[in-house]
Amino acid sequence: MSDLHVATGGGRRGDLLLDLIVGAADQCEGERGSTFAALYATARAAERTSPAGAERATATTDRLLQKISAAQGLGPQATPPRAASPRGTTP
Repeated sequence: MSDLHVATGGGRRGDLLLDLIVGAADQCEGERGSTFAALYATARAAERTSPAGAERATATTDRLLQKISAAQGLGPQATPPRAASPRGTTP
């Protein structure tokens, strides 16, 4: 999953990749919520080891959460701004 952070760093192409991933997860009938949760948790865990760097990986994960929230009909207001955290330094 750390490669996700590298692959989605390309601007519009990266955004399209996130759209594709979230769209596929949205099609998991009966397991949609758990699929979204697993996707987000895996992206968060990969931030620490991302070759793209922790700051860029965090931005990607934030964008992924926005897209997941939108797919669930929660809208962007469901994604509060996060304070800076040392996620890249602690297990």
